[in-house]
Amino acid sequence: MKKLLFVLAATIVLPGCAATMSAVQPGIVATEAAFTVTASDAWTRFPKGLNVTPGSVLTKDGLGLNQVYILTVEDGKKMIKTVDKTQNFPAYAKGQSQLKLVDFVSTNLTRLGFANLETSAIEPTIIGGIEGVKMQISGQYPNGLNMKGKVAMVENDSGLNLVIYMAPAMHYYDRDIAEVDGLINSISFTK
Repeated sequence: MKKLLFVLAATIVLPGCAATMSAVQPGIVATEAAFTVTASDAWTRFPKGLNVTPGSVLTKDGLGLNQVYILTVEDGKKMIKTVDKTQNFPAYAKGQSQLKLVDFVSTNLTRLGFANLETSAIEPTIIGGIEGVKMQISGQYPNGLNMKGKVAMVENDSGLNLVIYMAPAMHYYDRDIAEVDGLINSISFTK
């Protein structure tokens, strides 16, 4: 009888604890970051409790196929929550040069398990009305699949604001990059 009550209680309580994906409709996307973006297409939000960053993660086809990280890293905080105690993820320090910020992002992604990570097309740009930087990234996912991505970052009083897009180099990157560029171009710091 006790086992039956336990199983019954578990089936009632545990579904409420499960992390679930949620739909994100076109329009202004509320995020965990200090800014909003506007989506022109539907996305799916990855559950906050399973996210390795202090921000939001959107995907269209699943994290292995495309992912957009939208986050703000506060001064003295880490971009990646500790997922592996042996990895020493660096903390963000406000006021670094743009090249140091590129290195900060690259170091975090490499320590997260992305192999042969390379940055290219690093260029200053205006993001949300503030001077920031955009760059391309490439490398391999931890499973060896070739990856391409784009990063947009800008500092303000809230910290380092980032949009990081990663997808397999074949098909998915090219299919979704225009939508991601739209997200980046829509960054608004008025929440």
